[in-house]
Amino acid sequence: MSTIITGSEDFVSVNRITIDKQDLWVRVAEVFKGLVVDKTLVHNQYISKLPRYVSEYLVSKLCRKNDCRKLVDFIRKYYPDPADRDKYLHELMVKGKIKIIDELKVTVDVRKGILKAIIPSLGLKDAGIYDSIVTEHENLLRTGMWGIIELSYKPDNEFKVVVTGFTPFQVSRVDLDWFLEATRKFNPREWVDVVISTIGLNPAAYSWEEKLVLLLRLVPFVEANSNLAEFGPRATGKTFLYRNISYYSRIISGGRVSPAQLFYNIVTKQPGLIAIKDVVVFDEVNRIRFTNEDEVVGKLKDYMESGFFERGPKQAHSDCSLVFIGNVDDEILVDENSVKYLLNVLPGFMKDPALLDRIHGFIPGWRLPKIMVSSIHLSKTIGLVIDFYAEILHQLRRIDYRKMVLDYVELGRSFTIRDEKAIARTISGLIKVIAPHGELDKQLFKEIVDIAIKSRIYVKQLLHLLLPNEYPSPSLEYNVRWG
Repeated sequence: MSTIITGSEDFVSVNRITIDKQDLWVRVAEVFKGLVVDKTLVHNQYISKLPRYVSEYLVSKLCRKNDCRKLVDFIRKYYPDPADRDKYLHELMVKGKIKIIDELKVTVDVRKGILKAIIPSLGLKDAGIYDSIVTEHENLLRTGMWGIIELSYKPDNEFKVVVTGFTPFQVSRVDLDWFLEATRKFNPREWVDVVISTIGLNPAAYSWEEKLVLLLRLVPFVEANSNLAEFGPRATGKTFLYRNISYYSRIISGGRVSPAQLFYNIVTKQPGLIAIKDVVVFDEVNRIRFTNEDEVVGKLKDYMESGFFERGPKQAHSDCSLVFIGNVDDEILVDENSVKYLLNVLPGFMKDPALLDRIHGFIPGWRLPKIMVSSIHLSKTIGLVIDFYAEILHQLRRIDYRKMVLDYVELGRSFTIRDEKAIARTISGLIKVIAPHGELDKQLFKEIVDIAIKSRIYVKQLLHLLLPNEYPSPSLEYNVRWG
């Protein structure tokens, strides 16, 4: 017998189950031996200079118990401060060889048949690099990689500066099947706490409903072509998560954005961010300006619908997900006028109904508490090392749970085919985050369906406000078939 569930303004309320926290973290340490880190050690100010996925790798390798002095000295010695750029370059010329910590990216110049290394901290865009290094670390050609870079000065060479050695700080290969089997040793609600701690937050500081909202932020990392938006108060961790959770994401914070930057640079023949990243985040979206708005918005709409983009001679497909985030005032979006307020804070290009309808859902960030006190809101225990978890999130994009939606969910008559596709992506993504192996009970499945539909309802309510005659007032009714 199927069950009819009518959603309400609040998410489905569930009773929290009791978890023996001590037993949970002991099991996490045992099951993921060598792949966990004490999250409290990562708050050191020197460590926080680096992206989280880099600093946690270093913490796991160089910290012993509560002693991180070796790590602090290591970063101070090898990570260049922006003001020390010329100091390091001079040292390279004098000594002939130096080592630094940085993100290394490699491009290919087909006309000259050469590889070029990009080293941001030193402002180098055309250093040389040994072919053997690129062969060993292919991700240098894709997303780039953080690590220890050994540089040599060769005044008589075509390239004055050459990358002669590289030691990565990132896990480049993971066994997804092993990971899926490992997660079966935890029930999904336990696993949610592991994920919350892994992203650096304290599970005890959040209600179950708030945890689900937090996990919505991870959906674009695990679900290909998932387009979400989040508007919420400052200090709720929006930008921090997208900047630090994965090296497969890239944030665009305000400023001008060009079609070349996003899609394809016709002059340099270089692919844009959407072509090479898993997630592109438009941060502080109200402050973003497009150099050619008609072209960019038109291409965004085409891409968000089909996953294809075209610019100049370049035609390509990408599974990159797009995220639009912005800030709202405190104590806003909690009453019956909330969606009207949300409409007012949207930037002009997002009020285009065709683009707005291609956003799969709104993450209700206004439901989350501010992260204000480290002893309350930040993780107090272990979690998976972020570079490992980032690779897992990337690998989970290969799994698709959208068929579960077709098998078990029947949406009401007010939902369109586009709604169905949007909701299916969000549900599939949440299942990957909460129960990566795809095994969950009926109650949890209903909760996932409810939050996914609710996130889509915000889109439909905004569309109704923009074009009431074309988009009727939405209903949240749906049918779950289970058993």
